Amino acid sequence: VNDGYIEHRDILESYKRIVNPNHVYERISTAELYTLDHPGGLVKTGRSNCLLSNEKAKSLGLSLPALDDQRLDSIMLRYKESVWARF
Repeated sequence: VNDGYIEHRDILESYKRIVNPNHVYERISTAELYTLDHPGGLVKTGRSNCLLSNEKAKSLGLSLPALDDQRLDSIMLRYKESVWARF
């Protein structure tokens, strides 16, 4: 687990800004997951907010780069390069 915090929205915004400016997505509220025009909503179970820890890995001398906006942009640039290198 990397140090840092990121939301799904941040990943989508970075993807659109760096990889594909034409990508379209629509954010919906948590309430909409359960009430949209689908029998039983779009999800079957409630949301799980898990808190992950990297303390055990650190105690073993393992570490990953911190996850922040710069790191996310770097990942998206590498992804874009790897995807477009195939074409």
